[in-house]
Amino acid sequence: MTLKTVFTVNYIYSLLFGLGFMFFPASCCSLVGFTLAGDASLIARCIGIFVVCTGILTEVDPEIRTVC
Repeated sequence: MTLKTVFTVNYIYSLLFGLGFMFFPASCCSLVGFTLAGDASLIARCIGIFVVCTGILTEVDPEIRTVC
């Protein structure tokens, strides 16, 4: 498996889970075994934004692929 394939798979999974956490935080947190109470949905949405941005950076940034 090449490094490009690993980054592409990371990008796809990051988008799926990140968008899930952003738009459906309660159902995604129940998949991982957490229950949401109070402001936890806001925190879950922030984690979703972080995961999406990390996935986009690993796919788009060409410098990451040349370093590894």
